[in-house]
Amino acid sequence: MKTTREKVLVAVMVLVLLVAGYMTFSGGSSSSSGAALLSTADARKKYEDGKVQYIALGKQDDAMQADIARWTTSESPGAIQPAMVTRLMTIAKQSGVHLDSIRPLRSQLAENGAVLRVPVQVDFKAPFHPNVIGFLYRVENPKGKLVVDHLDVHSGDTHFATINISARISTFTTDVPKKGDNENGTQTGS
Repeated sequence: MKTTREKVLVAVMVLVLLVAGYMTFSGGSSSSSGAALLSTADARKKYEDGKVQYIALGKQDDAMQADIARWTTSESPGAIQPAMVTRLMTIAKQSGVHLDSIRPLRSQLAENGAVLRVPVQVDFKAPFHPNVIGFLYRVENPKGKLVVDHLDVHSGDTHFATINISARISTFTTDVPKKGDNENGTQTGS
C-alpha cells in the first residue's frame, strides 16, 4: 500500500497533466488571443502564401546581390585608394580641372555590414560650366564605380568665374575586414 504522501503527489501530478493537456488542446492559456488551430484549408493557404513570399524575397535578394557585384569591387581598401587617386586625376585632366588636393579618408563599414565605403576628399577650383559639371558627370559614370557622397560649393573668384569645390568621393568594396580587424582605420557606421 502507498503512503499518504505518495497518493498526494500522484494526485498533484495527474492534476498538472490534465491542466497541461487542456491548455495544449484549447489553443493556449487564457492570456493568449484565443486563436484556435487553423483548419487544414486555412493552414495550406497560409503555407502557400508564405512560400510565394519566400520565393519573391529570394529573387529580390539575388537581384540585389547582382547589383552589389556590379557596383562594387573586391579589392582591399589599401589597393583601392591609390587607384582612386589615379582615376580622379585622369577624370580631372579630361574635364579641364586642376585638383588642389586629394586626401584619403577613413574607410567606413556600411550599415548592412556587407560592403565597405572607401572615401577620398577632393578640393579644386574651376569654372562651373563646363569644367565642374564635366568632372562630376565623369565621376558618377557607373562604369567607374565612383560616387559623389558630399559636395560643397563655395563662391570663388568672380574675375575668373571660378568656384571652390570640396567633394567627398567614394567607392565600395566587398573586402570587409573581419571582426576585431581594424586595418586602414576602418570604423563602423556610415
